[in-house]
Parts: sequence; C-alpha cells; structure tokens
Amino acid sequence: MKLAAILIASASAALLLAACQAPEETAEEAADEAAREGAGAEAQADALLPDEIAGLLPLRGFGHEPNWHVRVEAETTTLYRQTDPIVSFPTRARQDASGGVHLQDPDGLAHVAFARAVCRDIATGMPHPFTVSAQTDEDAFQGCGGDPETLFSGIDWTLGELEGETFVSEGELSIRFDEGRVSGASGCNRFMGGYELTGEMLTLTQMASTQMACSQDGVMEQELRLLEVLSDVQMFDLTDEGDLVLRTGRNETVTARREH
Repeated sequence: MKLAAILIASASAALLLAACQAPEETAEEAADEAAREGAGAEAQADALLPDEIAGLLPLRGFGHEPNWHVRVEAETTTLYRQTDPIVSFPTRARQDASGGVHLQDPDGLAHVAFARAVCRDIATGMPHPFTVSAQTDEDAFQGCGGDPETLFSGIDWTLGELEGETFVSEGELSIRFDEGRVSGASGCNRFMGGYELTGEMLTLTQMASTQMACSQDGVMEQELRLLEVLSDVQMFDLTDEGDLVLRTGRNETVTARREH
C-alpha cells in the first residue's frame, strides 16, 4: 500500500510540473522574435549619428543654381531653397562603407547624402570635405558641405616643394595648423604665425621665424623665400593624392604631404 501511494504521489507531481511548464517556443516563433529584436537594433542604430559626424554638428551642405542648403543638427535636419524651408525631419543617419552619411526623412519626402569626397565650391573654389546631394519628390540638388578647415587643420604635414622645387634641408621640414595658429620647421629654423579662414580665402598672418645660422648652402635663402610665400597665401587646395597646396594670388605655391 505504501509503495502504491508513493507511485501515485510521484505521478501526480509529474503531471502538475508538466502543467506549469511553458510550452516550448516553435522555430517560427523564435524567428519572429529575432526579427523584432533585429528591427529594434536597426532602428536604434539609425537613430544615432556616427561619432565622426556627430562631432561636426551642426553640419551644413549647400549649392548654387538654384541656391539651396541643408542643416543637420542633433535632433532635426532641414532642407532649404534660398531661405525657405522645403522639408524638415528628425535626424536619422546611416553610414556607408566609404564613410559617407545618409539621412532619410521617415515619410520618404527627402533624402540627403554626405559623401566622403572633396568638393570645390563652384563660386569660390574653396574645397570642402563632403560632396552633398539632396533629393525630394520635386527637386534634386548637388553641392558641397562640411568645414573646409578640417581638411588641413590638426594634421602633421611634411613640406615637399616650394614653387615647384624640392626643399633643401639640413633638418626637419614640417607645417601644422591648429586653432588659428600655424607653425613648422623649414630645414634649419622654425617658423610660426597665425591663420584665418573665411568663406573665400585662407590667409597666414604675422609670420616670423627663429634666426639660427644654417650651414648648408641655399637653406637660409629658401627659408626667407618660404616666409614670403606663406605671408602671401590666399587659398589652399588638395591634390588627388591628398597633398596640401598653399597658393598665393600670383600662383606661387607651397606643397606639403600628409605624414602617416
């Protein structure tokens, strides 16, 4: 009798445990859950700007014929024709493999793309770090965007050529721009000064240098000429190879390559 009672009690407990357990998730239900989680993660990723772009906000793109511009802020992206807003939408971005950034209106009314390719303003010749396109149901725009200063500032450059001639050197050859100051080494002495970037020009101001005697022939003359050219710089550009070109109004140039 005791054995029978034990068996009955064990069977009852097993039935009760089975009744309390949740049914196993089917493969179809698991797939649906994974899809929902993936969609949520994708939406969260799209809601965030890539770090390198977030650091540039507010980010602006613009163009001519017709005059238009787009302003990307942390919360809102607004596209304008002249000064009139065409469409405004929450800032949501995705980044492509080349580092370009795409912003899409959730309602499908506009798409804005910042491609990582140097763009030169057709009105001034000023280079910008992004080539920008914007499209709505009725309009398509092309232009430039980003801060031109990011193309040369905060970067270590090695001086390469002065007016097409390779630098003579008995020491370091360098130039660097940082927060309104320019400094470098010209083969024997060091130079320093300020710079100002406007919408149309890059100018170097109050250029000066140390006065050490240089032993190698031609170095001191080269340094004096370098200061003269730098003091007259009015524009900068980048070559297809990424070299920095500083240019005067008389088309005199100083070329520097980016240090790696």
